Amino acid sequence: MFGKFKVKKYFSELNKAYYSNDFKKAIKYADIILEMDKNNLEVLKYKYNSLANMGDYENALVCIDEIITLEKSCMALLNKGTTLCYMNRIEEGFKLLDYVIDNCEEYEAAFINKCNFFFMLEEFDEALSLSDKILNMHPDCSNAYDTKSFIYYKREEYDSSLIYANKALEKNPNNNIALERKERLLSILNSKD
Repeated sequence: MFGKFKVKKYFSELNKAYYSNDFKKAIKYADIILEMDKNNLEVLKYKYNSLANMGDYENALVCIDEIITLEKSCMALLNKGTTLCYMNRIEEGFKLLDYVIDNCEEYEAAFINKCNFFFMLEEFDEALSLSDKILNMHPDCSNAYDTKSFIYYKREEYDSSLIYANKALEKNPNNNIALERKERLLSILNSKD
């Protein structure tokens, strides 16, 4: 009984530290709780997120592997794939992200993460192909249209970029990124007239 009270107290401190972006302190409290309850999935998730937010991907990978051992969820696989990519283990990471894209409800987060790595690698054609794949699977995915808009914008193909920004907004009128890009595009295109 006393142990549960201590866990609850430490969890409150963990939560407070995490949401204050004091990730070192959050990890400290996570470790204290995990000494008492090593399989506490929720605490492991906080610890993983704290480590990842600090850029400590080696330890984040160890933590996400512990999470996957306890609960092999699509979100855990997404996080592991993303972590591997940050560790420059791109091929391994992409395999996990592809699994999530093809098999999970969290496909959109995996798609966005994979595209972000394509952008960092300046592999824009790969990001376009992935966007097309997503749109074939999920034709209402606003973020896939927005990604295409972004790529055409980077290529200075403004007419095409505007078409895809409009499609992104058609699917999700609250897509603020697409809305901002559309406004920039209209300004650029109007200045050419």
